[in-house]
Amino acid sequence: MNIYVLALGFNVLDFISGFIAGAKTEGVKSQKMREGLFHKAGFVLLYIMSWLIEYSQHYIKLPFTKELSVILVTYVIIMEVISIIENIAKVNENILPSKIKELIGMGDRNA
Repeated sequence: MNIYVLALGFNVLDFISGFIAGAKTEGVKSQKMREGLFHKAGFVLLYIMSWLIEYSQHYIKLPFTKELSVILVTYVIIMEVISIIENIAKVNENILPSKIKELIGMGDRNA
C-alpha cells in the first residue's frame, strides 16, 4: 500500500472523528469544518510536493534525501493519531486507557 494512501486514511479518520466529537460537544460548526478541510488540503499539498520531489530526483539532483516522503508522512500520521485520540476522548472519555491519555498529555488534570 502506498504511504500517501495510508496518510490520507488517517486524515479522513481524523476528519470523521472530529465531526463526531464536534457534534457531541459543541455542535457541528461550519467554520470549524471549513478550517479542518483547509488543514487537510494542506496535507494533500504536502503529499503532492513530497511525491514530486522524489519523482524529480530521478531526473535532477535535489538537496533532499530519498526518504523525505517517509519523514513527512510519518510526522503527519503521528499528528493525526494524537488528534484522533483527542477526538475519541471527547466522544467517550472512558474509552481511552489512562496510559494513552498520559502519552498524549491528557492525563488526570485534577490530580
